[in-house]
Amino acid sequence: MGKRVRYLGEDEHGRIFYQRNFTEALRPFLSEPRSKHKVSLGVRFLNASAMRVWEAANRQFETDVRAATVAKQLHEKKTTGKFDRLSDDLLKFLVDTFERDWLLRLDAALKAQTDDRVDRLKAGIEWMMPEYLGWRAENDREAMEEHWGPQLDALLEEEGYRLDPNDEDARDRLLWALNETALKAKKPAKKILRGKLVDIPSPPHRPARKAQDVPAAPEDSFESIVDKLLESKTAPVGAPTKESNRAALRFFREACGSPAPKEITRAMVGDWLEMLAQKPALVPKDQRNIPLPKLVTLYANRDDVPRLSQKSLRGHASALGASWKRAVKAGRIDRDWHNPFSDPHLEKVKVRRAPKGFSAEEVEAIFGLPMFTEGERPRGGKGEASYWLPLIMLFTGARPEEVAQLLVADIYKDPKSQQWVLRITDEGLHPHKGQQRLKNGETGRTFPVPATLVDLGLLRYHAALKKAGEAALFPMLRVKGERGNLYDQFGQWWSGFIKDHGVVLDGLGRQPMREFRHTWTTAARTVGVPREVMSYITGHKQADKHAGDDYGDRSPLGQGINKVQFEGFKLESIRPWSG
Repeated sequence: MGKRVRYLGEDEHGRIFYQRNFTEALRPFLSEPRSKHKVSLGVRFLNASAMRVWEAANRQFETDVRAATVAKQLHEKKTTGKFDRLSDDLLKFLVDTFERDWLLRLDAALKAQTDDRVDRLKAGIEWMMPEYLGWRAENDREAMEEHWGPQLDALLEEEGYRLDPNDEDARDRLLWALNETALKAKKPAKKILRGKLVDIPSPPHRPARKAQDVPAAPEDSFESIVDKLLESKTAPVGAPTKESNRAALRFFREACGSPAPKEITRAMVGDWLEMLAQKPALVPKDQRNIPLPKLVTLYANRDDVPRLSQKSLRGHASALGASWKRAVKAGRIDRDWHNPFSDPHLEKVKVRRAPKGFSAEEVEAIFGLPMFTEGERPRGGKGEASYWLPLIMLFTGARPEEVAQLLVADIYKDPKSQQWVLRITDEGLHPHKGQQRLKNGETGRTFPVPATLVDLGLLRYHAALKKAGEAALFPMLRVKGERGNLYDQFGQWWSGFIKDHGVVLDGLGRQPMREFRHTWTTAARTVGVPREVMSYITGHKQADKHAGDDYGDRSPLGQGINKVQFEGFKLESIRPWSG
């Protein structure tokens, strides 16, 4: 008698199908939320071919269950404020998983790609291995973070682990381990790309260890309430809000413990701000895990150390004040209780306002850097992004993340006008970021590719990417942090790079890339570009809109982009892109 085959059913025509139901607890965490996995076997009687379809369907179901279980566990850790401790067993599991996944990807690439693509992969391995050795020899943590950091974040997310972001020692250990694993995997990787058989390691055994408290706040504490609201699906908040709240909550916990809302007084908040005012403005990396009271004691009587500004103090208080209001609206805090974080007793400091936009001298200094004049591509600049991203910012006035997330498909020839146009949208899927995003849903726009960018070779660069099969306009950019932005890592490098090369921006609060947005706006005003046209091109919402502003197609406003000239800006030294 044959073995009974499970999970089978019949449709109205008598054809057999495979079906298994997902538990209700897992359904929200599936990649595509659904109640069951159903696959037709295409036959009325089981045979060998149908059994192969059954086996594939069953493997897929179990894979989906594992992935959803991991996603559910990760969600629970985030909502309860728990983290995983980086034990030796967990480190080994993550490293072994990374090595296996890397070799599997190379094997898949060999089977799916052309000989030319395989040659590029081989060359890439040969080129990068000396870099990995150099990082090891110099213990170059910054280079490892830049290269391996995004892959480490993706690995932790996929495997359902959450490490304390303040535990830099754990992250350093993992980055070092990934670098060592890449060096170890050089030989099998090269064998794979030569078409030789390699024993790819079996899936490693997942260590049985529960998430550790860091510590978790009591259920009725203000911190616990805020943490849950930050992860709310009914009233979601953005990544910047999460970051500012969690930083403020950490400092408040270290100074005051984890009190319930009714236990927090204005005096307690005042004492917290008094202690926070003694915190150094810049803390060395090896001291960032030191609790606030101990850090303040460590730097007591150090008149040479700058402290947190009044603006920073007000920002921390405002973050928790806004969270208190959010908790009141959600019914987690009694409406009659006074918000102790509102209107803190802080001095209002007048800050010298920096100029809006770059001066002509600053623009000349920036575009006199070697990546623009000599064709250099500095390490950390993410290849051609170091050349094109600042130029596109200058000639379009777009936001940094809007440019960073551009796809090759966002530059195309308009079938009606036969013009090459550039589209800024939230409709595309970026290969590393996923869904494109805009500041708000109304700021998508399309306009002609600025003539100067055409002259500098943007269309040639675009054609080269298209020929290489790339989807992203800047293929080397990777997302960083909870915001999932592509620009953040590049922006951090850019700020340090221009400063190291003598480009010093005068005034407080200058933004080394976003200033291009102000520069473009000033240039547009200078030549009399109408405000409605400027708002459309830069993606600004007009506060004083008229009833008819939303009538018709607004894209013709984009034609005004080539009216913008940069008189007095010495840009002649920029070398056109040559590939």
